[in-house]
Amino acid sequence: MPFPVATRVKYARNPIEFVICQLRFPPILRIDAEIPSRFQDLIRVRYPLYESKRETGIPLTLPPEVARFFSQSLSFATGQRSHEFIDATRSWTISLDREKLTLDCRKYESWEEFKDFLGTPLDALRQEYSPPFYLRIGLRYRDVIRRSEHGLSDAGWKDLLPPWIAGLYCSPDVESDIERTAHQGLLRLSDGQGKVLINHGPIFDERSKEWCYALDADFFHDGQTEDPDVIARLDFLNQEARRFFQWSITDRLHRAMGPQSVPGS
Repeated sequence: MPFPVATRVKYARNPIEFVICQLRFPPILRIDAEIPSRFQDLIRVRYPLYESKRETGIPLTLPPEVARFFSQSLSFATGQRSHEFIDATRSWTISLDREKLTLDCRKYESWEEFKDFLGTPLDALRQEYSPPFYLRIGLRYRDVIRRSEHGLSDAGWKDLLPPWIAGLYCSPDVESDIERTAHQGLLRLSDGQGKVLINHGPIFDERSKEWCYALDADFFHDGQTEDPDVIARLDFLNQEARRFFQWSITDRLHRAMGPQSVPGS
């Protein structure tokens, strides 16, 4: 689906909760067989902290509240070991296991900064393990819209989200009686190869004690991708993510978040 072209902006009140990039490759058993000490040496300046974990087996595509339910209710341990390298602020985490490299960002500012944080571990992966190619390129954005942060506490969701996102909230007959609604969709992207899995709906924020709206979009490309094409593929997914977000909100919400033009875009 070709999301409408939109001017690139940076929001003064950024709604992004997290961004996750995941690069999957054919299994490299050496990552399981030995501690990745040389990989750590190559990225330690930026990622000085280390933790070792076991995989949960819970898909990244699940919304956090759903994943949390499963992790508390069932045992999903696969026994596969994951090595985590964390920056000093604990805002950026690199995870490495035998099948994938993942970057988890909890303080997203710009795509250029994100690619910079990805660059060093990606180079280290190439140098130490030389994946022959990549099987899946994924880029997931989760935005949480808190009306109180934008001076919109009295606004209805039908005023902040277009009809194709707002759904039941567009009906004045039932809007005040909605207790829960959730939506999921899988769409093709404009290149005819990538796709996006979208989960969206209201969530209750315990911190601010208000109902918020979550837009969770996992953009991905399945199929063999050669190493030189990885960054170009990610750039395309990022472009689609920006366009998707602006397509998913109204002009009123867009203006309330304080859009600022990005030089050179």
